[in-house]
Amino acid sequence: EAREKLRRSIFRQVNTCNALLHQVRQRIRARDALRQQLQQLLDVARVAGKRHQQQVQRIRQLENSVEKTRLKIHAGQKVTALYLALRDALKTELRSLPTHVEMLHTVAGAYDREAQHRELMAADASAMASAMDEKDVARLKARMLAEEKELRRRCLAAQKAKGDWLWHKKAERRQPRAVKAWMLWATLPALTDTLRQLELKRAGLKFRQPPGASSCRKLEAELRVRLQHEEARLEQARGSYLRQHELLSLLEMAIDNLVA
Repeated sequence: EAREKLRRSIFRQVNTCNALLHQVRQRIRARDALRQQLQQLLDVARVAGKRHQQQVQRIRQLENSVEKTRLKIHAGQKVTALYLALRDALKTELRSLPTHVEMLHTVAGAYDREAQHRELMAADASAMASAMDEKDVARLKARMLAEEKELRRRCLAAQKAKGDWLWHKKAERRQPRAVKAWMLWATLPALTDTLRQLELKRAGLKFRQPPGASSCRKLEAELRVRLQHEEARLEQARGSYLRQHELLSLLEMAIDNLVA
């Protein structure tokens, strides 16, 4: 009977040990599962951290791109405003250039006609000098003195007009652009006509003297030099007009490309 009790006790203890071993195995499996799950969570957290860093970096890149785009838009607006101002200024200059070119062309034509007229007058004066006597010379000298006084008076008047024009030019610097352009083109033709009349008058006085061949050649050379100078100024004005027109076209193309 005691042996039977011992056997039963041992059997219960064995069953208890088996149950404990089974529980230990279950807990080991649960621990391994929890470790695996923890590792998976750590991997997910690591991947999520990298993705978060990538997203933060992408957001910063987008912010930088937006800032650069905003600066480009601001610069484009400034360039557009400058282009419009420059275009208006160039259009104003281009509107005034044809008048100036036409005036230079007129002056060049006047000098050409003056040169031809002086050549004819020189030929007539040479023919008259051969047939002129002393009385005619005396009358011519008296007439020349009177005309010289008249010429001196007109020169003083022209100098006064030129001084008034310079005074107007200094005053125009304080006036708006439209008033300045109006005063310039209103004063310059009058002064040019006055000076041209004085030049013609002086030439007439010179050619009424019995000229020699050397003086005629000198006057002809002087007129040709003046004519060439005016033609050069005319070509320079035309070149400036073409360059400004080309610059305006290039600026329009550049602004169109920038806007596109």
